Amino acid sequence: MTDVLFEPNADAAMSALEADPSRDRLLERVDAALELLATSPGDARCRRRSYSPLEQMWGIPVRSGDDDWLIIWKHGPGRDEVTVRYVGPDL
Repeated sequence: MTDVLFEPNADAAMSALEADPSRDRLLERVDAALELLATSPGDARCRRRSYSPLEQMWGIPVRSGDDDWLIIWKHGPGRDEVTVRYVGPDL
């Protein structure tokens, strides 16, 4: 299993989402996407979008009702780690 780390802004966004009971369904979908990332970062569903080819950052769109969110992540810093750089609205 891969460790999922969060940059400070992504961590703060997750904390805000967890604190908002009106967004429980969205939280469930974000959690499911993060679980897939932890178990299978090479899965095509974790690489729906490509950002910054030099840094090899990837995007996972998350949809829940009217909410369109995005998780942007990259491999590292360690061998069995990924870092979530952004969690929030898909703008």
